[in-house]
Amino acid sequence: MMRLSVMWNVDRMIDASGSSPVAEQILDRWPHDPGSARFFRSSANFLYVLRYDGKRRFLRFTESSERRRTSIDAEIALVEWLAEEGLAVARPVQSRNERFVETIATDWGTFHAVVFDALEGTQFEIDELDDAGCRAWGAALGQLHATI
Repeated sequence: MMRLSVMWNVDRMIDASGSSPVAEQILDRWPHDPGSARFFRSSANFLYVLRYDGKRRFLRFTESSERRRTSIDAEIALVEWLAEEGLAVARPVQSRNERFVETIATDWGTFHAVVFDALEGTQFEIDELDDAGCRAWGAALGQLHATI
């Protein structure tokens, strides 16, 4: 969980429509539909949903003091490997600089950022899963463990 002071510094910039100058400045590194980024949630990371060329994507960023760049690079390498092994994962999108992870100095701090393509389908909360949903979740988790 990120420090509340970091969360306050960024989240206080969100306007009534869910737009944020912080997210817009960070998104300058990736192709996107200008003005499409909207706040989704803040927890361990800041997360915004956006559009590009009719597709849904997610911007995820964290203040540089919260996570090391090397750990994010390693996470992206793992996600790419899982995708190559045939698992359905949210794939990272290369920036205009042909990098998956960008470190960006803004007026509000320095952030490590990644953009991911959205996965198709419906996201359920755990208490919304019926027996078939639990079996499908378990099968997907089993496939992940078998791959690793």
